[in-house]
This record gives sequence, structure tokens and C-alpha cells, in this order.
Amino acid sequence: MKKKFLIIIIFIFSFNSISSAEVKNEKEAAKFLNFYCLELVKTIESSYYEQVEAAKINNWETFMKKGRWIMGVSEVYSNLCK
Repeated sequence: MKKKFLIIIIFIFSFNSISSAEVKNEKEAAKFLNFYCLELVKTIESSYYEQVEAAKINNWETFMKKGRWIMGVSEVYSNLCK
């Protein structure tokens, strides 16, 4: 699951960067990366709260899906956001 997620992310960014790259220098790259990293953290936070709610109602299937999603997003974060 994690590998599939990462491959999809890489594919999307590779395809988009060819057709519409707007980052012209390191300052713009840093600004974009900071924004992107913040979005990853927001996604992790949102998924965490969804996971907590799933646990409250004993919906363990959703709980586990959210856990795998959080792991995948966290791996992307750890690879890109230092």
C-alpha cells in the first residue's frame, strides 16, 4: 500500500512538473515545500481525528485504513520535510 501511494505521488508530481512547473529558484522551491509539508501535516491531523472517531464506534476496518494512510503520508513527510 505504501509503495503504491508513493509511486502515485511521484508520478503525479513528475507529470505535473513537466507541464506546469512554476518554481524558478530556491526561494520559491522552499516556499512551495513549506506549503506542501504543512498540507501533509494537516492531512495527518485530519486522518488522526477520523481514526479516533472510528475507534470510538469500534469501526476497526476504518481505523486500520486511516492508520495505513497516516503511515504513508508520514513517510512522504519524513522524506521531503526535514
